[in-house]
Amino acid sequence: LNQSIKSIYAQISKNDGFVDKSLENGVLAVFARAENALECASSILKTKGKDVDVLISVSTEIVTFGVVGQDEKMPTIVSNELEFLEQMQKENAVLGTKMIFSKNTLNRLPQKCDLSYRFVGFVGGLNMPIYEGFAGVGARKKKKLLKLKNRFEDGVQLFHSKDYQSAREEFAFVLKHAPDDAPAYFYFNLVSEKMKESA
Repeated sequence: LNQSIKSIYAQISKNDGFVDKSLENGVLAVFARAENALECASSILKTKGKDVDVLISVSTEIVTFGVVGQDEKMPTIVSNELEFLEQMQKENAVLGTKMIFSKNTLNRLPQKCDLSYRFVGFVGGLNMPIYEGFAGVGARKKKKLLKLKNRFEDGVQLFHSKDYQSAREEFAFVLKHAPDDAPAYFYFNLVSEKMKESA
């Protein structure tokens, strides 16, 4: 675990970021550009140890730094962006994804940026779109997920429009071809529960 943490810190520094603080179950890092943050996330997921589970959330906003407490000498993030990141990490864990990022992050990427991703829903009740990046996913699975991307995203949209029957059909199709797709499995179970409640 210590070796993995050292590797994560090294990847953050390599991608022009810095660690703002160590959290109870993670690390909060800051980058000047969205592409640096995503490149760092990709590197971490590709080089992490087999026995280490990593969840990464990336959000792009203007943040406020300040000195908190009498004993603190170094500035730290004090803006509301932290609350949004915490909610993103909760969604990350629930969906079974490894790396998600916000719409603002997607909007800030340069056109030349080569990124494979899909829409996976919204953060809590905030109606803020989030996307799953395929960094760290094996080439064969990545190809399969990209092929099924439109069906999966249609299912997510149908779920949010409360057309549960149609959404279930879309996720069933995805799972037929990619049974190890954790987000599709999550949504399939969720729409099945919604259909039982409305029956």
